[in-house]
Amino acid sequence: MPATGARDYGVNHPEALACRLNLACDLSARGEVAAAHTLARKVWLAYQDAFGVKHPFTLAAASNIATYLCASGAVQDALALAKRTRNALSKVLGEDHPFTLACTVNMANCLYEDKQLSAAESLLRQALEQLQKVLGEKHPDSLTCEGNLAVALQAQGRSNEARLLQRQVIAAMEPVFGERHPNIRALRAWQLHNRDLEVQPT
Repeated sequence: MPATGARDYGVNHPEALACRLNLACDLSARGEVAAAHTLARKVWLAYQDAFGVKHPFTLAAASNIATYLCASGAVQDALALAKRTRNALSKVLGEDHPFTLACTVNMANCLYEDKQLSAAESLLRQALEQLQKVLGEKHPDSLTCEGNLAVALQAQGRSNEARLLQRQVIAAMEPVFGERHPNIRALRAWQLHNRDLEVQPT
């Protein structure tokens, strides 16, 4: 049976676009940020044409692009896009929707990279409280956010508090992720972890 995909549905079919956005996430995870940004931007523009600028799929792509911009050093552009996208997601899906909360984590990471460490900590604490309420304390998104909070504390020189939280989060992550998971490696190295969004059209 022939494989289905862009050849069968067209490059801008929702299934094909979702697949390409997920591929961008994979490229980013491999450190190919420029390629991820290029691909995600094409998907973002296609979503705008197909669904409009405020559709959740369009906004998911925008949230991902903000993380790729930040990783490439365009921190101000990333932060501006993350703010706009978070505000739009909050209006469209609600403040407690997982997409909105993931974008909030990404925006906090942009604040961190912009050296706004206190603001980043505050936003991470806000996101963590909501994530734990909506998804639970052991959900991967909650643990990722909590790990980022530990990184933000360490960057502010609050080493005792940061290391205690780091140990607690790693202990909670290992049964969920496995000890070699990239999130755990990032936290051990005091590195932030973004939350790329993947859409599911069907």
